Amino acid sequence: MNEFLDKITGVDRITPEAVRHLVEALEWDSAGERGSHWVPLSTYLTFAMPAYRERGAALVDGMHPPFPYRKATQRRSRALAVSVGVVAGVPMQCGDRISSEWRLIGDQTVSTRVGDGSLLDFEVGFFNPNGDRVATELTKVLSFEPTVSPVPVRRDQLAPKSQIETNAPDFDVSAPAAGQLLQGFTLPLTLQRLAMIVAANRDFAPIHYDPAAAAEIGAPVPVANSMVLLSFLERLLIDHGGPTASVRQLGPLRLKAPAVANGLLQCRGEVSRVVREGASLDVWVDATITVDDAVVAQGPGVMSIPGET
Repeated sequence: MNEFLDKITGVDRITPEAVRHLVEALEWDSAGERGSHWVPLSTYLTFAMPAYRERGAALVDGMHPPFPYRKATQRRSRALAVSVGVVAGVPMQCGDRISSEWRLIGDQTVSTRVGDGSLLDFEVGFFNPNGDRVATELTKVLSFEPTVSPVPVRRDQLAPKSQIETNAPDFDVSAPAAGQLLQGFTLPLTLQRLAMIVAANRDFAPIHYDPAAAAEIGAPVPVANSMVLLSFLERLLIDHGGPTASVRQLGPLRLKAPAVANGLLQCRGEVSRVVREGASLDVWVDATITVDDAVVAQGPGVMSIPGET
């Protein structure tokens, strides 16, 4: 299957101010080491965001981002992303307007504990005005009919507790090796932070700010979106890789539970592999993102660290 869904172009060009709005919300201080015109890989979808409404049309309360995902999921009443990842192409630049091409590349009938439906595989290419590919996204979405109405769960029911080895050596950027730990960072995932993130990446889906909408998917409070989880992973890599490291891949993150507001978020990881590529070292990191110690997402990230020839 390779069904073309749509081609869209972001409504806004990339600007340093738009990037700053996101890094402020993430308290991402190391981003400043890269200069005011650096563009994080994790913003690829933000800058490909189409308009929420056309001129003269009404803005419907609770409207979801108008992405072509919905063309493939309309046959079911519910849709839930289960994994998301992005591979880097050429770097994005301030001034670029990002376009994207959306394809459905897989459709598998499944039966799950939340209901019967389809597991849909999407591949999205993102391009700069020159036609150069800046990113490729691979996302799995469960489109389903719920068997029962979801009941909001307690925080202690969201996911298994995180278990990461604590006595392994810390990451050494001068000599990275498998088994080293990226101790990461913690952030209070407050409603204010969620509001700042929603404004920065223009994902105004109601589950990110409306408790009633969050309850419909079984979350106790509003939740962060997958774009910001990728941003947390990118921050983990860059914080440890330093100002000259480049991010090659984020994810795919397996989305295990909602990243709920008013909890303490932690992102950390462990080096799984190091490979020399010419003068650089490619470092694979297995990352875990938790909220109040409950695992919400896990998956790999890859960064390239320049070295001497």
